[in-house]
Amino acid sequence: GIEGLAPYWFDVQLTGYVGDDGRLAARLKASYDVLLTNRLILVPQLESNAYSKAAPERGLGGGLSNLELGLRMRYEIHRKVAPYVGFVWE
Repeated sequence: GIEGLAPYWFDVQLTGYVGDDGRLAARLKASYDVLLTNRLILVPQLESNAYSKAAPERGLGGGLSNLELGLRMRYEIHRKVAPYVGFVWE
């Protein structure tokens, strides 16, 4: 997979998978930190999965299979301590 910082400071992770039966899958995750204050940060997130072939036994269709959108608000007490509250729509 590939992970890095895209233009405009988007954190992006793209991962590819190959199955034993020739099925291909890709997962895209993206997020962006919106600094409301120096310690209060809003993070919108997106995650999507796509498959080359349908897998009815797993309940997965071919193409774009699912989309997950989320918002997370965190408060950074220290760099390593940041409690958060979040909401995810799937």
